[in-house]
Amino acid sequence: MVFVYSEATNYMALKDKETTLTTRHAQFLNRMNEISKARSELDGMKVELEQFTPFQQDSMLTTILTELTDNMPDDTYLTQLQIKKGNTLQIQGESSNPFEVQRILTKMTFLKNVKPANAITSRKSGDGQSKSRFIYKATLVLEGFREKV
Repeated sequence: MVFVYSEATNYMALKDKETTLTTRHAQFLNRMNEISKARSELDGMKVELEQFTPFQQDSMLTTILTELTDNMPDDTYLTQLQIKKGNTLQIQGESSNPFEVQRILTKMTFLKNVKPANAITSRKSGDGQSKSRFIYKATLVLEGFREKV
């Protein structure tokens, strides 16, 4: 009778161990599935990030500066040019006609959503001419940039 009790106890212990291992196995498979999904998301993000790598290259900045220099009115000068978050361009400067600057920026193939980042302010320069300070933000378009390269 002791032998049967001992065997039954061993069997129950093994059954509990099997249940525990089966549960852990299922948890492990779920975790592997989560990791696989996260890996796929990461791979997708890497591909998306690689699309914006050219924005960080010197040739991109050279192209932007060349286009701005060639197309801005003569009385316009830029005081700041920034690329933020990989695809947002911010341009700050002064001009006698800031709305013409916005029109020119809107026509550039590598820019979209050109909008003032704040109010345009005016001041008189030393020679009596009126200049307006502006800050424009725009989204860089990779396809438009490729047309320029």
